[in-house]
Amino acid sequence: MASFGERGPRLRAVCGDCGHAWAEHPGALHAASVVGACARCVLEVEHADRFVACDVHVPPGLLSAAPRVEFAVALGPTSRTSGLGALLDALRGDVVAVGVDLPEERVAGWTDEQRSAAAVLRAAAGLPAGTGYRTVDWLPVDDAVWPAFRAVVPVVAHADVWGARGIGDSLLESDADGASVVASLDPDQYAAALHRLPPGALTVLSRRASIRRRLTGRRPGRREPGGASGTG
Repeated sequence: MASFGERGPRLRAVCGDCGHAWAEHPGALHAASVVGACARCVLEVEHADRFVACDVHVPPGLLSAAPRVEFAVALGPTSRTSGLGALLDALRGDVVAVGVDLPEERVAGWTDEQRSAAAVLRAAAGLPAGTGYRTVDWLPVDDAVWPAFRAVVPVVAHADVWGARGIGDSLLESDADGASVVASLDPDQYAAALHRLPPGALTVLSRRASIRRRLTGRRPGRREPGGASGTG
């Protein structure tokens, strides 16, 4: 797991107790968060250079300034529904709107809950009832839309979760029925999702992959907030 060290300059400041960067401490996006101690201290303890690892957490004022980190999320068929649910639950507080392709030709294989959820999303987007393929670019979330979206994400071709800055502020992108997922998590969201995901599910995207994703993230047919396209 990587830390915020390269992306969060303020987290390069050092802890007064152990003298190591805050990026190494619990609360930062680092493997140390799992064991609840400064990763650098843990290393020094392992090499007999220190007796006890510092367990001071990153101060809230610094943590709030920490940027999100983009992860590729590996979910197998048996863990896809629960894994996507864990990520969506962690992100919920920052979600403003969602985008989704509805409902696919494979609707016959969906559960009753998923078919009902698709109907809720269609109605919320102002679409006619039916099973024709539709792309909903921007649908503000509310108490009806969110659970419906959560129900269909594992079975739709494309789904997007958008933050406060609108389309392009991607918090989660799911493709191919959840076979390809990228999530943008802050430290608290990472910690909330980590223990509900399969071991090794989260891999930090390289800087090159992250930039490439931003350049190619607007898929054909995706438009600015406010509409749906397709047939049906």
